[in-house]
Amino acid sequence: MRKREGMSQAHLRLIRKLPSCISGRMPCEAHHLCGGPAAAERGVGMKATDKWVVPLTPDEHRDVHTFGSKMEGQWFMNRGIDDVYELAAALWDVRGSEGAMRTTLGRFLKL
Repeated sequence: MRKREGMSQAHLRLIRKLPSCISGRMPCEAHHLCGGPAAAERGVGMKATDKWVVPLTPDEHRDVHTFGSKMEGQWFMNRGIDDVYELAAALWDVRGSEGAMRTTLGRFLKL
């Protein structure tokens, strides 16, 4: 089976090493965004590609899923991230460099 473009286990590993984009806490999980531009990549039973991923603690990750995918952007805005899709794209743009990913994440954190 051919790997989908935009998938990267290495990127997911680095995302898990970052602090949460909401609280700055760790450990984190990789949350695949569901709405916005990520929605165009989803299909039946498919997540968006790994380029639409942000770090969340396990509790935050459960909470955003409970809130619902249709309101995902609002969930992030309520917690200080104005454009979570821009954050995910920025993290993907510097993928492969944990330091650059931390710097990018720092520009979005409002702790």
